[in-house]
Amino acid sequence: MIERLANVLKSLVLFTLIGPLVGYLVVAGAVLVGRPHEDATLFQFLFLALFAYPIGAAPAALTGLIASFMALRLKGEHFYVGVGLVGGGVTALFASGVGSPSEASWTDLGLAFVPGLAGGAVCAWIFQWPDRSGQSGTPGKRTPGKT
Repeated sequence: MIERLANVLKSLVLFTLIGPLVGYLVVAGAVLVGRPHEDATLFQFLFLALFAYPIGAAPAALTGLIASFMALRLKGEHFYVGVGLVGGGVTALFASGVGSPSEASWTDLGLAFVPGLAGGAVCAWIFQWPDRSGQSGTPGKRTPGKT
């Protein structure tokens, strides 16, 4: 019971701290790719960074909570993809709640889905990273190379 609670808290902290950062890097990369001929100013990136955690922390925490329970059943690539999809979906749901839900377009939801997908998948990968004893950080204590 204590180990289970520790894994839930570990996933909440990990996803809340790392998820918005990964989402920010995805959005900042998209800004750079989308404006190759314009100078991206430091102000633009600082402006994006300012909103990374206030906007991304709640979806990341909810994704981490869901991921801690998904870790009981899924391992490896299935876990990464599943948590990535959950992260994208949760982020899109939070994005649809900003402003008027009737005004949310599929493009807006898709733009919110991609950073959530990347953040969820990266955090899931870190969450299942084996420690020095070769044991995974998730329940079940799988060893690397075994599913």
